[in-house]
Amino acid sequence: MGQEILYGMTVAGLNMFALCDSMTIFFAFFCFTLFFIKKFLFSPREFRPPDAYFKLKKYLLLLKKIQI
Repeated sequence: MGQEILYGMTVAGLNMFALCDSMTIFFAFFCFTLFFIKKFLFSPREFRPPDAYFKLKKYLLLLKKIQI
């Protein structure tokens, strides 16, 4: 008796996963986008992407000068 219920739950779970696979991917992407917006738009000025990009570029140029 218990085995049939477990099997039914497993099949139902697999069917739900197959149906909701694209929605799961969309939901994960949506959460990541919200996290990205929250982290970078509502953060202090020095953590926003343009400044971080220029700092990284300056750091990489410095590393290149040291290497040569």
